[in-house]
Amino acid sequence: STGNDPEVQRSRAVMFSLFCDTYLKLGATRLAADYARKSVDILRGLVAGEPRNAGWRRDLSLSLERVGNVLVANGDRAAALASYQEALVIARALAAGEPGNTEWRHRVSVGLAKTADVLSVRGDRGGALAAYREALDVDRALAAGQPDNTDWQHDLSVGLSRIGDLLADQGDPTGALSAYREALDVARALAARDAANTGWQHNLSIGLDRVGNVLIRQGDQIGRASCR
Repeated sequence: STGNDPEVQRSRAVMFSLFCDTYLKLGATRLAADYARKSVDILRGLVAGEPRNAGWRRDLSLSLERVGNVLVANGDRAAALASYQEALVIARALAAGEPGNTEWRHRVSVGLAKTADVLSVRGDRGGALAAYREALDVDRALAAGQPDNTDWQHDLSVGLSRIGDLLADQGDPTGALSAYREALDVARALAARDAANTGWQHNLSIGLDRVGNVLIRQGDQIGRASCR
């Protein structure tokens, strides 16, 4: 029957994911969670029936990540962490099976960053830092492999900034400053590449502020002034 057709099932999963995103934006997190789980259930069934289908495995990973996002919004970080980690396992397997696929590698970076975000909030800063650094390794490789890809460059800058934030919170201003300065170099290059791009200019301003804030905490007023 049509209802058992895999592509029909996948279409339903995609529709439920869209409903989830819409309800999440509206703040209706309970409804968002219901639709996210419906999508996951369908995709689990599809993957179980055809485990080698990389597209369905990717969709399942994204839906699990979506469930994690909803759980974070609901304040259930333990369950969110489990969902993100399951999504990450799938993303790692996809990337390992096809190392040249930049999309799969990017999904690994995203999964690591989301996992790290939850670990950090839960107080596991060591685990968070390790995950952020692993994500950064992926971002560096992507950016080095495609230096003209501004998305990869932006991701690299964001990854460095996350590490800088965590190190600053941990009382390591030297490490934070190093990460922030590298992030700032990337942001400068992006802003110089497209001076009309207000997003890149805004990111550059934020990067300068981050460096300046660390310098002022260290008592380097001259360095702070140079960041203005």
